[in-house]
Amino acid sequence: MKKFLKTIPKILIFQFLIILFIYICFYLVISTNPKFYNHKIYKNTEKNITYELISDNLCLNKNEIHSFESKYTKLDNEVIRLTRFLKRYGSPIASPRYSKIIIETSKQNGVDYRLNVGIMLAESGICKHPMKNFNCYGYMNNVYYSSFEEALEVLTAKVSRQYTSKYAWNIELMGTKYGAHNVSSWKNKVLYAKYKI
Repeated sequence: MKKFLKTIPKILIFQFLIILFIYICFYLVISTNPKFYNHKIYKNTEKNITYELISDNLCLNKNEIHSFESKYTKLDNEVIRLTRFLKRYGSPIASPRYSKIIIETSKQNGVDYRLNVGIMLAESGICKHPMKNFNCYGYMNNVYYSSFEEALEVLTAKVSRQYTSKYAWNIELMGTKYGAHNVSSWKNKVLYAKYKI
């Protein structure tokens, strides 16, 4: 072994060590920078959970993923995708808790949650301009809600039963029945949410 090392010029050993050092530094920089976690799948085999991390604005680093795991035992991909969309849109309900309410209530009523989010986008900019404090659906029922959570639970169920389940096949007709001022614009916003989430 010593004979072999003596035959290798010292400059090659020096170059190898420099390349190795650069590689290790590059790896450390990338592995600690959250923006490089985009477009990857993170799997925690111990808890059998998969997180889909595809985002421009919702960059989850390893600490944030473990924070999610500690708060929610099984956050599924739909919750993460919806939360990502809400954050990108600057919505005040951009949190996994609200996303979960929207998704679960929609599914309990047999509808695609993305259509309900689209209605909120068309009616209030996804809660940026809610009607009567927390009414993100623009639903005219003269009821004041005490929180986004209460409003989402009640109104997602009502809108799902009265509109989304009946007219999901025809968004334009749903806009007309819903009382949209500009049906074409309303339809485009609903479809935008459906295909972007």
